[in-house]
Amino acid sequence: MNKFVKNLTQGQPLVEGLVILVSILLAFAIEALWAEQQDRQVEQEELSRLHLEFTANLNGIGRNTDLQEMVRDATVELYQTIQGLQDEETIALSNGLLRVSLFTPTYDVATPVLDALVLSGLLNVVEDSGVLATIAAWQRAVKNVTEFETSALEFTESQLLPSLIQRGNMGPLLIIDSELRNTENDRANENRPGPGEDRQSSNGRRDGERGLLTRLRGPDDDLETLVKVDSALKGLFAQRTRGANRSAQSLSRLELAATRLISAVEIAQGLAPRNPTNSSGRQVSASPN
Repeated sequence: MNKFVKNLTQGQPLVEGLVILVSILLAFAIEALWAEQQDRQVEQEELSRLHLEFTANLNGIGRNTDLQEMVRDATVELYQTIQGLQDEETIALSNGLLRVSLFTPTYDVATPVLDALVLSGLLNVVEDSGVLATIAAWQRAVKNVTEFETSALEFTESQLLPSLIQRGNMGPLLIIDSELRNTENDRANENRPGPGEDRQSSNGRRDGERGLLTRLRGPDDDLETLVKVDSALKGLFAQRTRGANRSAQSLSRLELAATRLISAVEIAQGLAPRNPTNSSGRQVSASPN
């Protein structure tokens, strides 16, 4: 009996050590579980904020896309008008058509929520691979849009406009164009849905505001400006046409990137099926190709 008690007493420190070890491991497990729950809560909150932010951007992009398409169509029409002319031939070009073709709309991307997540490191709490992939695709699309729009603006102001000024009386037209440029770019970036406004209602409002595109007009649109055409001017308008096409295409890709990001967020929030199907029953993915 004494021997049993002695052995039990000698083993007591080991038992106590095991109890302490188990308690520590259990505490760590509970803490990790609590931290994981907190991260998932933060993730859902940030996903909701991203959803609102990119819904607003999608609406603004659509508004600017309309302007880009107007510019592209006007530029193509002007280029087709002058490309068949002989060198040193003078032509009367519509002021309205000239104004639209020289307009260079830009879209100021506003993503304070995403920017704050990246800078603070909180983007790490987002575990959904679809959301992370579409964010990366969005960032690439933004870079392309910025490059193309900046290039188009610099080309128009440094090459095309000076060339036209040398070949025609562009003074009154340019004064009006400068005023319209600021006004329309402001309007293009203001058309955003309010807090809690869903994508369907914001797109409906966008459709209702398409008439605002007619504001890109001046009091002298029905008049014409005489311009002397040569091979250099034709080459500049050919380059402007290519630039307008690239700008419109890059903005369309940005719109697609925003749409895919919104879809990925909705899937991560459980608001949409993870493998949605289209009308033909085939599965579609929110992730970029």
